[in-house]
Amino acid sequence: MQKHSRLSLESFTKMHGGINSIGNTLYWMEAALEVHRNEFSAESDVLAALNRGGVDLLVRMDRILKDVRELVKELRSTPATSDDAYRHLFDGTKFEDLSPTELDRLAEINTRLDEVGEHIVSVKGPIEFSLEETLNDPADRLHDYELEVDLQFERSESDPGYVDGGDPTVSSVALMKSGLGPDAQWPQGYDQTLPFPHGGIFHQLRLYGNAGMNRLDYRDILKIGVVWVDVKVTYQYLFDLATGQWIKDDDCEPRPLGSPG
Repeated sequence: MQKHSRLSLESFTKMHGGINSIGNTLYWMEAALEVHRNEFSAESDVLAALNRGGVDLLVRMDRILKDVRELVKELRSTPATSDDAYRHLFDGTKFEDLSPTELDRLAEINTRLDEVGEHIVSVKGPIEFSLEETLNDPADRLHDYELEVDLQFERSESDPGYVDGGDPTVSSVALMKSGLGPDAQWPQGYDQTLPFPHGGIFHQLRLYGNAGMNRLDYRDILKIGVVWVDVKVTYQYLFDLATGQWIKDDDCEPRPLGSPG
């Protein structure tokens, strides 16, 4: 906070949120523009038709890419963003900077995380079935439930940064239900933020695995050797103090204390 001492707390909070937002937006813009440029470079007929209409698409896209990269460079160099809180937005490893060995390892990690996802789905299925039976039982007081999956990614013991007895945590991610299963794939051309096909867990890890649900650097992902999987069930009950009754469903709303029964 010392670097921002001239700002009020409210102003700093707004700036922090704004810079995080624009940093992520610029990242996605650059990644998407690069993918689209590569796609259109191979479509000579489309480019010719656009040129006849007065639109030189590749030139225009190159111009936008240049502006985006210049803005990122300026934001990176300004004192206002020199704090560690913004480093992940402007100094992360580029996908094209990774070596063939690192790319192969990323693909392997993605495959292994897909296997983790398949196991989670197989575990969640029977749990959800049992919970739904209980929820639909009029004689049971269960009002609702939440089923959550928390993943903790830990550093491999072979990683040079591993310290015996130290905190091995690289990242923690809470999975949404939609982030798993056969429909949770993000093929190239669909998710422009990662330029290779990948599964739902890798998607969550890369885009939301850093502090503040920000991007986790590719080389941080490469440090991971172990994943802890916590499947958590929260049983939710609702009691009406006015009537002394347990509320089973949302159609039965609680009444204020003292209201007629």
